[in-house]
Amino acid sequence: MPILVVAFGMRAWARTPRVIFFAGLLLVHALLSVVGIIGLLRLSMFIAGILLYECIESRVFEKRLSAAGEIVTILLFGVGLLAVGWHLIDSTTIQVAGRSARYFPVYRLVILSTTIFGLMLYSFSFDGLLKRFFGLTLIRWMGNISYSYYLIHGGSLHAFRMLLQPVWPSTGKSVIWFWALLPIGIAVTVTASTPIFLLVEKRFSLRVKSRESKVRVAQ
Repeated sequence: MPILVVAFGMRAWARTPRVIFFAGLLLVHALLSVVGIIGLLRLSMFIAGILLYECIESRVFEKRLSAAGEIVTILLFGVGLLAVGWHLIDSTTIQVAGRSARYFPVYRLVILSTTIFGLMLYSFSFDGLLKRFFGLTLIRWMGNISYSYYLIHGGSLHAFRMLLQPVWPSTGKSVIWFWALLPIGIAVTVTASTPIFLLVEKRFSLRVKSRESKVRVAQ
């Protein structure tokens, strides 16, 4: 992606051509995924983030956001998560070789990209429930460590699974086990991520940016 931005000089483009370019890139990726040429369609959700940034910066929807729209957006997000979860379970247990499973990545991309787009748009651009929720101290702290968490959580979960395997083999366990172990798994991943955040990211990344900001303000 950085190579594309530099090669095409996209920083100098007007906003509309950039939006058309990335929306077209998302569409091409989806079509190629359907015909089986390119996989990993979930990577195109990064493009949804790019389009969200362009939308927020342009403020095109800022005056059209409302409290009622925020409630609808939250409900659609919840329904979207349930739909994706149900379809994933249905596809993997019943229709593994069917057309439904083949198109599942496209369904997931459309549902999650649109609902998360709306959720984040209201979070950043509307003074309502979502902005207040994401402004809570605990949620902001989780946001601060999110990149370190993203890098570490997979390995820590695998280590947790390996420790559990001799005691509680996964064979035959119901969904109740998943929900029972979920809070413990989250605690394990947060505990594993926090040292990386404090000793590496905060020390060598966030503090540097903080000092640079103070210098600019002083100037």
